[in-house]
Amino acid sequence: YQRRVHGTLSECLFFFAMQAPPTLTSEQALAAVKEINVALDQADAAQKIQQAKDMAQGNPMMLMATLMPHAVATLGPTLTKYGFTADQPGVFAFLGALRPHEHNSEVAAVAAEMKGKFLTPELTAMMAMMMPPPATQ
Repeated sequence: YQRRVHGTLSECLFFFAMQAPPTLTSEQALAAVKEINVALDQADAAQKIQQAKDMAQGNPMMLMATLMPHAVATLGPTLTKYGFTADQPGVFAFLGALRPHEHNSEVAAVAAEMKGKFLTPELTAMMAMMMPPPATQ
């Protein structure tokens, strides 16, 4: 038996159920997403993420196994700067912490750009099922 470094889907769900993730102000959310977009624009990161997407061929479980380690490596430094863990549950927690700021058009625009750089439609749909809907204001 060998434990996976980046966590399984069930570990991610357990993480959400057991811990309250950090929260972000609108300013922090905007700054964090801008930092992540810069990291995702680096040629090496973009190439590794695209290769993982191509290799997975839309299979959500393959995407979790091949794409998420590269996403974690790229997003990790920014995640930890804002109090999230540099692992798969940390990525999900960060994306969840962005949801209350979806009403802010600037945050929404840069977050959509960020998600487009590393998420696929299959992962987006799977994550939508895992996360609670954003709170209404």
